[in-house]
Amino acid sequence: GLSHGAHMAIGMAIGFLFLGGGTRTFATDNGSVAALLIATYPRFPQNTGDQRCHLQAFRHLYALAARSRLLQTVDAATQRPVYAPLELTVKKLTAGARLSPGQTTQSCGENADPNVSAAGTNSDKNSEKNPGAEPTDETETIHATAPCLLPEEDRLVRLRV
Repeated sequence: GLSHGAHMAIGMAIGFLFLGGGTRTFATDNGSVAALLIATYPRFPQNTGDQRCHLQAFRHLYALAARSRLLQTVDAATQRPVYAPLELTVKKLTAGARLSPGQTTQSCGENADPNVSAAGTNSDKNSEKNPGAEPTDETETIHATAPCLLPEEDRLVRLRV
């Protein structure tokens, strides 16, 4: 059979996968990564009373790394959730940048959400959409349908409904 630690690791993995019912993700800043590292410290207990290597309370530090990134649109008259098209302008990831959870090197500019698709980079259109903004090759436009998960706050430049 599996040890208590193995059951604990499986439970944590499932919890991370369905974090907040799919409405939350993990941040990638240094403090959040440190909290996740401590929470998932590789020494899991052999039985329920084993506290030699790691305090059980440390397993809950993952909550410090969790961020709510769900964007839910609501009809003003009925107060019911509705689908809405979105246009997100985000900063491009540089070659040395860390990827967000769920992203691969092939999808750096895209959100892992299936309701999101990349539309390419901004060029001259950027000044039309955001008066006063200079065209830049450092941002890109992503078209999405709400409800969806937003990119990390530090990457989000603008959101239009």
